[in-house]
Amino acid sequence: MPDIKISIIVPVYNAKPYLERCIDSIRKQLYDNIEIVLVDDGSEDGSEDVCDRYEEKDARIKVIHKENGGNTSARRKGVECAGGEYIAFVDADDYVGLSYISDMVSAIGDADIVCANVKKVFPYGEISIKNKIHAGTYLHNAETIITNMFYYKETSEFGVLPYLVGKLYKREFIEKGMQDIDDQIQYAEDRALMFWSMLNAWKTVFIESEQYYYLIHEESLCTSADEQFLIKMTYFFTYTKKLFEQHEKKEYLLRQLDRYMVDSVIYGLNRKIGLFEKDLIPRYYCPVDRLPEGNSIILYGAGNVGRNFYKQFDQMPEKKVILWVDTNDRKYQEEGLDVMPVAAIEDVSFDYILIAVLRENVVQNIRTNLKKYNIDEKKIYWIEPQKIF
Repeated sequence: MPDIKISIIVPVYNAKPYLERCIDSIRKQLYDNIEIVLVDDGSEDGSEDVCDRYEEKDARIKVIHKENGGNTSARRKGVECAGGEYIAFVDADDYVGLSYISDMVSAIGDADIVCANVKKVFPYGEISIKNKIHAGTYLHNAETIITNMFYYKETSEFGVLPYLVGKLYKREFIEKGMQDIDDQIQYAEDRALMFWSMLNAWKTVFIESEQYYYLIHEESLCTSADEQFLIKMTYFFTYTKKLFEQHEKKEYLLRQLDRYMVDSVIYGLNRKIGLFEKDLIPRYYCPVDRLPEGNSIILYGAGNVGRNFYKQFDQMPEKKVILWVDTNDRKYQEEGLDVMPVAAIEDVSFDYILIAVLRENVVQNIRTNLKKYNIDEKKIYWIEPQKIF
């Protein structure tokens, strides 16, 4: 393995509940030649004190305090002050596995970027989120990357994960990219820089490692719901459109950008006014012809899928949801939903439990959770939700 100094940049803004776990996970890296740059972006919750305390006890840690300017500004400042040959980013509410850096360094060669996979961490378990582009080395303007970095083979999934995290960048390469990004881009700023990187890298390496843990919590789900959402989107769209117009495959890229913006508007409006939750635009339905006999159903899950299923069954007299449960029952009760804790299943008689989640790899976590209630596995069902559009 090459002995390359790696600078790990952590932009920090009011992340105190998560920050110690984040920093500790970086300090435990199996790869030794690292420095950790904590950029306090004007925190007011005590995060700044946490940063200073860690700087005092670990010589590899450098702390920068600055006025609040957003993630792009904080990352740029971190890169300016970094001393490594390569740069990795970690968000302050996330954490990494022991081999996060060593896995990428092992594959670096002379690449501009190494792209790994990530795991999203939900209250109910972890989901692997993978680049759809196969592991390997790709040279500048590779057809596979250019035509699949948005939507892989015209599916709804990204070919390249649209995050700055989970990647390792050659320093002079990412510096050039960050000079091109306007601080006003505060929505999808990581996507803007990722797209720039994919179009400008001379060599990109994809690996199978999954050592980045992307925490999903209530605050992280609110970023698309503020009052200036559409204005922030405009900054992103203007920059990315200009970037794509300079590329030889601009027609294809601009068409993909248009699709992405429509998807983003729908997603943002959902977060803002609850389009899907209020069933103004239902997203999923349950193929009821594949359900077992019996009409007394316990519905497990109150996210988008669960809400759509609940509405669907509410209009079907032959199927009755006698109990709706979720591990986040209190949160959903505060939203006015009749969701109960999972333990409530012990108090009712039912024909079967229907798990209402999108991804099959989450289902096993739920099945494991249900074992403690001694439920016959033959009474637990999951049917893949069908998209309406």
